[in-house]
Amino acid sequence: MQCNDTSVSIKYRIKSGDKDNFFKAEAERVGDFVFLMIRTKTNNLDVLNRERRSSYRLDIRAKSRGPDQQRLKIPESRTFVDIEVTDSNDLDPFFQPSTYFFDVPEDIALHSVFGQVKAEDADSGINGEIYYSIMDSGDDEKIFAVDPITGGLSVTRPLSFYSAPKHELSIVAQDRGAKSRFATRAPDTATVYVSVTQVGRFSAAYYDPFCDMLICCGGKAPFLQQRKEGHCIPILNVINISFLALEFLQGENLKSKFL
Repeated sequence: MQCNDTSVSIKYRIKSGDKDNFFKAEAERVGDFVFLMIRTKTNNLDVLNRERRSSYRLDIRAKSRGPDQQRLKIPESRTFVDIEVTDSNDLDPFFQPSTYFFDVPEDIALHSVFGQVKAEDADSGINGEIYYSIMDSGDDEKIFAVDPITGGLSVTRPLSFYSAPKHELSIVAQDRGAKSRFATRAPDTATVYVSVTQVGRFSAAYYDPFCDMLICCGGKAPFLQQRKEGHCIPILNVINISFLALEFLQGENLKSKFL
């Protein structure tokens, strides 16, 4: 604000927009200009928090007084000041939920995603970008992997129901920003329990000595085979089992059960 008369003093005040009473308006004269300066109050026990309120719009009024400190009879000046609160990395990522349970078949293809963990961080920008990793103590054999960006869980080595039916992993979530002095600096962790489910590994064969037919029902292509002629007829809705079984059927029973 321009003021050529050095005997006139100008004072600024915040009319509205600061209900939390964080800011104060000050005037500083430099030559013929009186500049408006917005500062934060040092005696305020509270602090600015972007997660609570990210912006302020202050209504500023200017008053002029003469040499005798009497208010001059001139219109009150008015302006608006918009304040954007920038983010500091004062929050850490946290898992919600913090415990996960997954059932994974032992024949799952390598690098297939079977689940996902999710953490949240209220900070913005790089301070809110989350990086996932597996604690070394949680997967000594490096059987599992976690996508550092999405939190997707996958297998990197074959699973075995017989040798290791249960697994427990500890997933760590950290943001990519520099730590603030207000941050707890203790990364949050989630516990993942993986149960390996058994799948059928053997075929079942049914042989009828009377009609000389062999029924095979294993893998992806169950079939009824006439052994003498080598003719195969597809069979639908055959149940896969996990042990080798032989069952002798009478000729008509075979036809009525499977044809």
